[in-house]
Amino acid sequence: MKDIKPVLINLLIMTLAGCGGTEDTTSSQVVDAQTSSGMARQMMDHGEHAVEESIGHATGVIRSVGEQGNTLTIDHGPFKGGIEMDAMTMRYGVSEDVDVSAFTENTEVAFLVKHGRDGSYRVMALCNTKTDGANCLDAKIEK
Repeated sequence: MKDIKPVLINLLIMTLAGCGGTEDTTSSQVVDAQTSSGMARQMMDHGEHAVEESIGHATGVIRSVGEQGNTLTIDHGPFKGGIEMDAMTMRYGVSEDVDVSAFTENTEVAFLVKHGRDGSYRVMALCNTKTDGANCLDAKIEK
């Protein structure tokens, strides 16, 4: 049987977001990785069971770049790899060693995300699928 926790977390996030807790940059709801990670950590941390790091990847379209280049809001498809996440629009933190200066709104991307032990989701690698090809992250993805 599949773990129902991710579904419950998403439902809780959408319910709380309807109360005015997130920024709406498009007509659809945007989930903030920092806000949702805290809720996920609280719901998933049961005594000795801590959230483990995992890595996943997806493709999507950048909807906004944070003013300081340390966040990206990406409208993406479902994740593959070690993260179970459905398609959604979500704001992610960006790892310090990832340069986002060449990326703007409406850029089609492939990206690699690490879900840390602290519950945060952070972009670890990013490439432009229009200019670099659909398989531009293959070298960074463990098969």
